[in-house]
Amino acid sequence: FGPQTCSRLVAPVFLALLLEMASAVASPSQIQVNSCMLGGHLLGRGTAVQGALQEEFPNAEIKHGYAGLLQFSIVADGKQVLGGMAGTCTILEMLTCCRSAETVAKSASEDMHTSDDDTILGA
Repeated sequence: FGPQTCSRLVAPVFLALLLEMASAVASPSQIQVNSCMLGGHLLGRGTAVQGALQEEFPNAEIKHGYAGLLQFSIVADGKQVLGGMAGTCTILEMLTCCRSAETVAKSASEDMHTSDDDTILGA
């Protein structure tokens, strides 16, 4: 049992710990999805995005609220990820079956991980 054996045992554990810490830091703890009454709630597109985000971020608290007519937004830890005209286009794409809730959640997830400034999509 020498130094090489020790480093072979410790390195993978240390790497796994670092990766776990990095993913925990990058994942939001609270996500708010807001969508219009008709498309987001009655027709279920906002609820579907909420479910897809819950699968993407199982440890996050995800809420779904109401917005104005044809409005759709996603806010992660107080920072808007999707909204404005891009949000309106997103809900219309989902209502016309041009885009799935899973792709919206995946796109929002990527924006949450890559956006370091205060840029709001669609603002």
